[in-house]
Amino acid sequence: MRRPRSRVAGLTFAVTLVAGVTVGALGQMDESSVPRITMAQFRELLATDGVLVIDVRDVGSFTAGHIPGAISIPLGTEETRIEELKKVSTPIVTYCA
Repeated sequence: MRRPRSRVAGLTFAVTLVAGVTVGALGQMDESSVPRITMAQFRELLATDGVLVIDVRDVGSFTAGHIPGAISIPLGTEETRIEELKKVSTPIVTYCA
């Protein structure tokens, strides 16, 4: 299944919904098992603050431009933020360029 792609804040990104996934399993997940949402669903969630947006690109890319409100958690570093992410009650959307 292809991930929806769009341009937001000058970035091309893929939207992956990670809600309901055990945070510790993020690094070991098979990409085909990750739920997907449409760009319309993402925009609606973003507009209503109904989602936590995580930019999984490297810090330099995040600094160069990111979706407003997104937090930077580069791939491979999510284990350091597990306790924080376990407390999130809204869906989590990750994106990369």
